[in-house]
Amino acid sequence: MSSSEGGTVFGGVGMRGEALMGALAFLNKAWDGEPQSMTRKQAVSTYLDNYRLSCLISSQRETIQEWLSKNAGLAEGMGFLGRFLICVPESTIGFRVYKQAPEATPKLDRFTDQCLKKLRQKTDLGNPRILNLSDDAHRVWVEYFNFVEAAQGKDGPYEYHTAAASKSAEQAARIAAVFTLLSADHAVEVGLKAMQQGITIAQWFLDESLRLNGHLTTSRGQRHAEILLEWLKELEPDDEKPLRVGELLQIGPRPIRKKKERDEAVKVLSELGWIQVLKWRNSRIILLHPSIRKK
Repeated sequence: MSSSEGGTVFGGVGMRGEALMGALAFLNKAWDGEPQSMTRKQAVSTYLDNYRLSCLISSQRETIQEWLSKNAGLAEGMGFLGRFLICVPESTIGFRVYKQAPEATPKLDRFTDQCLKKLRQKTDLGNPRILNLSDDAHRVWVEYFNFVEAAQGKDGPYEYHTAAASKSAEQAARIAAVFTLLSADHAVEVGLKAMQQGITIAQWFLDESLRLNGHLTTSRGQRHAEILLEWLKELEPDDEKPLRVGELLQIGPRPIRKKKERDEAVKVLSELGWIQVLKWRNSRIILLHPSIRKK
């Protein structure tokens, strides 16, 4: 299942309300490769076995944040989020300069050709191929499994991130198997190199998913406060003319040039001690914490 617009997935009828639990259960079972039966009164019933679901969903942060604000407990409790390899890339807006496309892309061409070759091969889903792990691959996989398990304990880096962490070792094995099947025509086992690559990628995605939690638990007011703080750090000081709160609506960073957004950001910074708001000559002025001016 692939979508370049996550709103069409998370905003669909089946992903909200009473239908949500059934949809998540179906997707979880599909990811696990469990048999699924779908019965309909006015259509032919369907039975699926030996299929595994892969999802590629790109979404704006606001879209997924809105969906999770209503469904995070269920999505995390059922292990739905933990089944994803989550990536939260930094914005490159402002740095996307035009680059001429290369005349030749030999590595991309090789990858495309190999993918097409694999897709054209017939597969007997009634008798799926089983890939075993080599002794060395199994050894390093067990080491990673134990590492992630211990890291979920008290004071561990994944103590409060067990949904994704508990699936990471399985993700590593899956990635290693995909590399093996893609690179070899008649593979019978997953080797050490493929497993090491799978573990490296799985752990990177696990750590990346920690960033998602940070992004999604940050309120709009907190994000605006962060923007305002960075703007204040760059503001040239003027001891004779202190910054007035009202001036933020004209010269402040664009996201807080509305009264509600401005007041939320100012309140957060005030509560955190970064600024003080005082009355001066019938106006409210902003005094900055001394550390803000330190270079």
